[in-house]
Amino acid sequence: MKIKEIYKKIIPSDNYQSRRDFCNHHLIDNLSEKEKLLIENMLIEDLNSRYDLLLIETLTYLNSTKSISVIEEKLKKINEAFDKIVIARCLYKLEKDKSKMIDLAYDNFLLITNDYIKITLFYYLVKFNSNKILKLVKSYTGNKNILLAHNSKAALQEAPRE
Repeated sequence: MKIKEIYKKIIPSDNYQSRRDFCNHHLIDNLSEKEKLLIENMLIEDLNSRYDLLLIETLTYLNSTKSISVIEEKLKKINEAFDKIVIARCLYKLEKDKSKMIDLAYDNFLLITNDYIKITLFYYLVKFNSNKILKLVKSYTGNKNILLAHNSKAALQEAPRE
């Protein structure tokens, strides 16, 4: 299969139908090292020309440290708290300014007012493996909104153990 065809499978069209419940990890895991390098370069080039969280998350999965500067540039231009938290998590995973990324995620989570968005973000937040963030998520375990309480508990179960 040609690399461009593989790329289209790894980064499908940016619409609900193509991306609902989508995960590209199994596709990436089956690539050769050479293909991974080519895909990484294509992702960086694509990210330079447009904004797409899937590009950033895929580069993070590839552990692409050479994409950090491009990701940081995207972060500077983003206004949405949700996106900032996801990008901060990606940069954190790529070993970039961990304490700064924790603070950025924490502060932006406090700006979120939609409970359903908070539910999704719990699962990103616990991956920071920071006491500050874990305390924030834990503060929702007794929430009167049963969905918030249940999902905060479930996310905490997925938190990395030291």
